[in-house]
Order: sequence, then structure tokens, then C-alpha cells
Amino acid sequence: MMRKLGLLLTVLLLLSSILASMAYGDAGETTITFWGWQGELENAWLTHLIPDFEAANPGIKVDLVMMPWQQYWQKVQTSMASDTLPDLMTMSVAYLDLYAKNGALMDISNYVKSDIDQSKYYESGLETVRYPDTKTGPEYAFPWNVVGNCLYYNKTLFDAAGVAHPTDDWTWEDVRNAAIKLTQITESPDTTTYGFAVDNGYTVMDSIIYSYGGAIVSPDLKTCVINSPETKKAVQFIYDLIHTDKVSPAINLSTDTMAFASGRVAMEIGGAWSLESFGDTTNFDWDIAKMPIGPSGNRCMRAWSDSIAITKSCKNPDKAWDFIKFLVGEKGQTKENLSGTRIPILLSASTSDNWLNPGSKPEHKIKLLEALPESSPFVFRGGWGEWNTVYESEMFSALSGEKPIDQALADAQVGIQEVLDSNQ
Repeated sequence: MMRKLGLLLTVLLLLSSILASMAYGDAGETTITFWGWQGELENAWLTHLIPDFEAANPGIKVDLVMMPWQQYWQKVQTSMASDTLPDLMTMSVAYLDLYAKNGALMDISNYVKSDIDQSKYYESGLETVRYPDTKTGPEYAFPWNVVGNCLYYNKTLFDAAGVAHPTDDWTWEDVRNAAIKLTQITESPDTTTYGFAVDNGYTVMDSIIYSYGGAIVSPDLKTCVINSPETKKAVQFIYDLIHTDKVSPAINLSTDTMAFASGRVAMEIGGAWSLESFGDTTNFDWDIAKMPIGPSGNRCMRAWSDSIAITKSCKNPDKAWDFIKFLVGEKGQTKENLSGTRIPILLSASTSDNWLNPGSKPEHKIKLLEALPESSPFVFRGGWGEWNTVYESEMFSALSGEKPIDQALADAQVGIQEVLDSNQ
């Protein structure tokens, strides 16, 4: 009898274990929750990155939830207040200092020191995740890419006009002179071609201002210094391209016109994220070049990184760190996981044929890598997401002619400083 009862008890325990496994998953399995904002990488991560990680790490599952940009940050805010953040979250340079300061992110510097050889990664990307000091502070996330801007140029228009292609030593004055030769104004907008196109966004204006010797905020990110003679000369230069030389179409309220895609603009400053959008273009040939050099002798590529952070709510930080290590290692730093528009943060991956993709457009993709050491000062702190709105609004007012440049810069100085002060 006792033997039968023992056998029955064993069966019941086994059934209970099976039912529990069906309801709750294998007791030895850990699920890592991972939030991100929607973009072109969602499908790549679901079909490549996560399955590859899970295959290499039996017992760890990754639950990826992607949301639209605005909804994402609203969800992060409410979850931070209730301590219900996911284990991992993608982090923007615009908000890392805010969430690190408020204790929402885990200091992962010990993981980085023990598992990462930082000499194998782009230092400019690592600076974006250190807080409060970008050089010596602890890491509150780890970058998985580097993005930056460059000069896009229409080779078909250049060749038709007999204008030499941009070189590494081109200055902004060279851009102006070429744009004058490349501009053909006709009675119809459909047949008019412009030598250059600008907008009031930071992707364009930051690089020009810093290459002219100007700046937006002080190195310690506490003081707005935009109202300077150097910055005025930079803004005046762009204003003259539009209104005096008439080589650029009138600025509109969009800060990402990408008029270049029309085939009727010879040059435009754009981000690396636009590389693939032109890849299938058949109506004109194109390439990229480094950002032009300013009167100060500086070339300023505007560069930053997206990163991934372990949150304060994480219950399994070791497993979460395993995922980060995979993402930023050789198996994670592939074109399939990053797309051709995000420079791998891992140096060896960025210089591989897998990412450079020789034989495809743009021919000189390596210029993005060569320009990284000359990237402009990192200023995405001190409430940047808020003060950048002031900045772009005043740049629009200046470049459209709604305000005199002096007045727009004075107003930008006041508005940006107010935000900086509120974030000290």
C-alpha cells in the first residue's frame, strides 16, 4: 500500500511539474524584457539578433516590445515612477543624463571593466553613456552604434555641369562656389536645380556653427554661448546661400527636408540614417563626402550613439548584461542587426566588408569612419531635448528672415539658458 501511495505521489508531483511548466515556462528559463522605440531595426532584431542570442544562450528568452517614439518615452516615465521598467531599454543621448540622474538606470561600469576591452570600440560612442562626466564618469548604458552626418552629393549633376567632386579638403566656401555653378533656376520648380539645400535642424546647423569656431553651449554644458560673432558668421553664411546667392531653396518648417532625394539638389547635409533610402535610386548617381572645413580650420561631424541600458527594475542584471555583451560583440555587430545606416560601435565590425559593402552605393562610405575623430563636441545633455526645440525655432526665424540674425541669436541665448538652468 505504501509503495502504491509513493508511486501515486510521484506521478502527481510529475503532473504538477508538467502543468506548472506549461503555465509558467521552464523553471530554469529566464525571460528578459526589452523595450525599444520603433524603427527599421525592429524586424532585424526579431528575425536575427534575438534568435541568435537565444540560440547561443539556452535558458534565456528575450521579450522585445517596440513602441512609437512618443509613446515609448511616456511609457518609460510612468513605469519609472512605479518601478515597473523593463530589464533592458534602448536609450537616447537626449535623455541618458536625465534617467541616470533620477536613478532609473543601473551603473554598469563594473560589467564594462570586467568584460569589455574599450580600446576595441569607438571612444566617441562610449562618451555618450558616461555620466556625469563624459570622459571619466561611470557607464549607465552601452552604445551599440555610432551615427553621424556627411555631405551627400549628386554625381550626375556634378558631372553634367563639369564641376569636380568634393574632396577631403573642401571648405564651406568651396561648397558655395560649387553650388553657384550647379544652380539652374527655371520658370518651373520641376526643372529647377539647386546647388545646395539646407534646413534649420541640428544635423546641419551644429556642424556649420562649430566649424566656424562658434558653439552652442560651454564645455561644462552649463552656459549657452550661441550669441557670438563666430556663430553669427556661420548663420549669415547659410542665410546668404538662400537669400543672396539663391543656390538653396527657401527653408520650410521641416527640419529634415532631404530634398536631395528629388534629384534636383546637388548637395545636402544629411545623416547616415539616410544611406539606405538612396540605395535603390536609379535616376541619378550619388556619393558622400566628409563635412566641409570652416574658417576656423575645423571640420565638425555631428555624431552620437544609441545605447542600451539595464534599468533599476531589472531582476536579472547578469542575464541582461549577457544580452548587451552579445549585441556589442562580433556576433551582434552585423549589418543584419544594425542595418547599413548605423556604424557598428565595434571597430573591427565597422571596417569589415560586411558593413562597408564595397561595390555598392555610396562608394566612399568609409568617409563616415574617417571623420569620426573630428566629430563635434558632445552637447546632448542639460535638457537637450527641450532646449533643442528653442534652438531650431530660432534658427528657422533667422534663416527664413522672420527675425534679424542678431535678434534670433539673442533670443536663442535666453531660451536655451533657461532650460540649462532648470536642469542644473
